[in-house]
Amino acid sequence: MTLQRSGGLIQRRWIGSLHSPVSVDFSRASDSDTIYQLTTGTPIAGRAGVAIIRISGPRALTALQLLRTKPKAGALPPAAPTPRVATLCRLYAPPKPLDSAASGSAGAGAGGQLLDSSVLAVNFNAPNSFTGQDVVELHVHGTPIVVRGVLNALSSIDGLRAAGAGEFTRRAFTHGKIDLTQVEALADLINGRCNAAKRCECTDSCGVVFVVSVLQPTLNCSAIRRWLK
Repeated sequence: MTLQRSGGLIQRRWIGSLHSPVSVDFSRASDSDTIYQLTTGTPIAGRAGVAIIRISGPRALTALQLLRTKPKAGALPPAAPTPRVATLCRLYAPPKPLDSAASGSAGAGAGGQLLDSSVLAVNFNAPNSFTGQDVVELHVHGTPIVVRGVLNALSSIDGLRAAGAGEFTRRAFTHGKIDLTQVEALADLINGRCNAAKRCECTDSCGVVFVVSVLQPTLNCSAIRRWLK
């Protein structure tokens, strides 16, 4: 794993484990940055059917098109996918920058390397997305070698950086997609089902409506049933 400074931001490249910590100087970060991150958990014992990688920011669709284009002479980028429609595609490693290729940097794969042959890509145009920005979600095979390959390829694209912990939710809050109560409910849901259910009994009506109507299908705790009664 290597540290890289880009535009005043300190980040760690995703070379090692899938959930290596990413350090971001939020005082200097900007919503104009395009960020990416693995949004599903680490595959157990290296086995998982699907992993989802999210990209958010002004260059999200550009990044998708770069990964979908096989680097070869005269190759044209494929047509942009229809928003909110899953598109089956292949992903390729973009060409290495000349300086990286000369120095033997491990940040990007060899240009044209096939990363995954069956990927479902979905793009959401701003403001109709989780973060309120342009968002792309890549549903790739969940094996660590595939996930690392895609993350490393994204790290090699100019203008992209790895997201810090909670940064997607922070952007959703900043753009008015969710309020503070919903942020807390989301954190509780991620940290434990029972904690999320208990939150329903002590938050205001807006937060309760969000948890019950949006998150309730994933919850199966008696606290929600007691509250509804």
